[in-house]
Amino acid sequence: MPLVPHIVCDNCQVVEILTKHCYAVTIESNRFSVKPLALTAGWETKCLPDSSLQYFCGRSCAVEALTRWMNKLYDETLQFAAENTHSNGADSPRKTRG
Repeated sequence: MPLVPHIVCDNCQVVEILTKHCYAVTIESNRFSVKPLALTAGWETKCLPDSSLQYFCGRSCAVEALTRWMNKLYDETLQFAAENTHSNGADSPRKTRG
């Protein structure tokens, strides 16, 4: 019995045999990259434990991944700003110009 290459969407877990409308997403160092899959999924990179490669079955699933990434980045930015505000003594009263 021959093996049939397929991908499993990392968002909705649908199994796709044809990669016509599928996308590969990589997320590294605050960088989000998306590209359409033209060939069979890259099994050698998907199995690496440190790989950030993800597969999505269509545009909507890829956009959901982008939205999650942007929300996470926004939350981290707010947290960083709050931590820096408290550490810089912003809680102390400010001097006003008179």
